[in-house]
Amino acid sequence: MGAGGTGDAPGSDTLDTSRVGVIGLGAMGRAVATCLIRSGRPLAVYDVRAEATADLPAGTIVASAPKEVSAACDVVLVVVVDEAQVRDALWGTGGLMESARDSLSVVVLSTIGVPALLDIAEKAGGSDVTLLDCGVTGGDVAATSGVVSMIGGEEDAVRRVWPVLDDFSSRVFHMGPLGAGMSTKLVRNLITYCTWHVVYEAGVLAEQCGVDLAMLSDVLDASSRSSALTFLLRRGTMAPMDPADPGFDAGQLARMTATVGLLHKDLEAAQALADDRGVDLSVAAPTRTDATRILGVPLAPSESDRKSTATTTAKEA
Repeated sequence: MGAGGTGDAPGSDTLDTSRVGVIGLGAMGRAVATCLIRSGRPLAVYDVRAEATADLPAGTIVASAPKEVSAACDVVLVVVVDEAQVRDALWGTGGLMESARDSLSVVVLSTIGVPALLDIAEKAGGSDVTLLDCGVTGGDVAATSGVVSMIGGEEDAVRRVWPVLDDFSSRVFHMGPLGAGMSTKLVRNLITYCTWHVVYEAGVLAEQCGVDLAMLSDVLDASSRSSALTFLLRRGTMAPMDPADPGFDAGQLARMTATVGLLHKDLEAAQALADDRGVDLSVAAPTRTDATRILGVPLAPSESDRKSTATTTAKEA
């Protein structure tokens, strides 16, 4: 696996031969364990389901409780479903904190709320255990290609576990302090799931128009650009473009202003088609309303006044 991220990988050979623990062998936990095994990393694992550990290679420690994993490892990856299971893995009966050493690093890969994560980290910190958060994604190919890891934690703590992350990841990004990895995963999922909403509505309209959905998918694959969902983020801010900013790009503003016009034209036509076919497009109208804000185009004074008046009226109502 190859490491990448927000800069040079903070490489360290401190844990290069250390045994790593994996608690939870569901879809993602199994993918992580598979990548670690392929890298030659010795493992200790635990799962509440006996069948989940039945086909692991010789030399793998199959624990009967999380505490046996932490007793054998310097780094433990928690890859369970939710907050309750994370807490149970740490402090439940036979929890890993029962045998945790001060040098233990616990990396939470489970997707949970950030406030819960910070509370868990504070509680674990009372035992001098270092807890980090690592959002992971990779889909169906994670076991083959590795996951994409978004780690949160102090630089020294991240450096200590980086070789382990590198063993199961195709890319590793150190996103910032504790909580930043989980925040990144949640925002990434927000983009993904809300995009599904748009695709669903567009697919319903396509069906009503007799468009073959498989061929529509091929068209999108052939015509899409990797920047289609991220070009707004590449600006580095969601604030409107400001001519007073040192890095202001007049050409970009002109392009985005033109795009606003095209967006209105195209979505108006799509809305008319949907109305004709009896299809509800819940996302088209608000996208048109917020087009200038979405694309970072400053509001004209008259438009700004209208929006301010509309907001005030709505609050008073």
